[in-house]
Amino acid sequence: MTVFKTIRFDIAGVLAATLFLMPAIGTVSPKAMVPLLLISLVAVAAIQITKGGPKSMPSPLLATGLAIFLLWAALGLTWAPIPLPAGFSILSLTALIIAGMVFLWLIPTTVAGAEKVANWCLTGYATANLIIAFEAISGNWISRRVRGLEWRDIISIEGIGENLDAFLNNGIVILALLVWPVITILNRRRQWAWTIVALALIMGVAFYFRHSASLLAVLAGLVAWGMGRISRVWTARLLALGFVVMVLASPFLMERLTRGVDLHSLANSEFGRRLPQSIIPRLFIWDFAAKKSLERPVLGWGMNASRLIPGGGEKFIVYDARVGSGKIKQLYNDSLLPLHPHNQAIQIWLELGGVGAAIVALFGGLFLLRLRFLAPAEATLFGMIVSYLVFALSSFGAWQNWWIATLFLGAALWRTTGRERLGVPA
Repeated sequence: MTVFKTIRFDIAGVLAATLFLMPAIGTVSPKAMVPLLLISLVAVAAIQITKGGPKSMPSPLLATGLAIFLLWAALGLTWAPIPLPAGFSILSLTALIIAGMVFLWLIPTTVAGAEKVANWCLTGYATANLIIAFEAISGNWISRRVRGLEWRDIISIEGIGENLDAFLNNGIVILALLVWPVITILNRRRQWAWTIVALALIMGVAFYFRHSASLLAVLAGLVAWGMGRISRVWTARLLALGFVVMVLASPFLMERLTRGVDLHSLANSEFGRRLPQSIIPRLFIWDFAAKKSLERPVLGWGMNASRLIPGGGEKFIVYDARVGSGKIKQLYNDSLLPLHPHNQAIQIWLELGGVGAAIVALFGGLFLLRLRFLAPAEATLFGMIVSYLVFALSSFGAWQNWWIATLFLGAALWRTTGRERLGVPA
């Protein structure tokens, strides 16, 4: 704890501690993002109360969009065709979103001591990379200790032991999102060499752990950043348009993509065998979820209904066509729809219907259009948002608490360290 002795109990001090811990702890325990957000909220609220309250107002656009979205999700419980365990989910989701919105509201647009916060952010990010390196050379020693796992839990005769690398997957995602505020700080200080190092580290980590989603997210983010440097206005417009089209058309595009395609043959083709291991199962899942969403295209099946969709528990099995006659080898064996579709646009259609998708498309598109007002040095925000969208469309369920908390903490990090004006008293 001596590392925090130099941190004062003020807004900058709380944010410095939070943004140091976020990448460092999130690397091995992403679920810790929820308590980190709540503790930081309480601390910042206590400071603001002593100062007479915040001087700014929350974003009307964001607050209105989230309120309408949550109201529609709650109303959907009344006409859901199957019994849903979604009531508590909506309550917990609402509480977490309110907490995140209040946290952002309480953080001033300009923070006295913001450069100190930026330094702690860089230190936390560097620490997280050291933790990743230690895990890579030690057989995930920290992850095993955190989870109380012995080697017999990892290595089993039946081949069903724990996957060590999977422990770090979500932590790598956190690093891939936070690299954008980090390189913003480094660019502002004209530390170009360290910018290249930061990017090389996250791409190296993603490549080493074969986390293709993170690698794709960073590469797509780099393209968006480059476009933003050329024209922030046109990049914002293209991003908003692409977001609206993707959200509104996702089940139709997926149904069109898989129409007439034999996924079993694709998996056995030379091209299919070169794809990352997660792609073929994703295609089965997206195909099934998209078709089910079009069975109830207006109202959806109800929030958090993914795990209860009829037929979702059935298995798809892909056999290896290369093995000899009479022999059986499975390439893939998974549920048609596990806990969620691994695509938040399709999940929103599936659970909240076209109305829910329209709400997300409208307010999300309007928010992205506002990015045209970014300052030149803030163009890295395009990279951060595109990286988020890559993960949202390929990996996580929309209602995972650690994911939502990570987004609010990341937004707070950006609000504090990514803005062009720093060091002005709040």
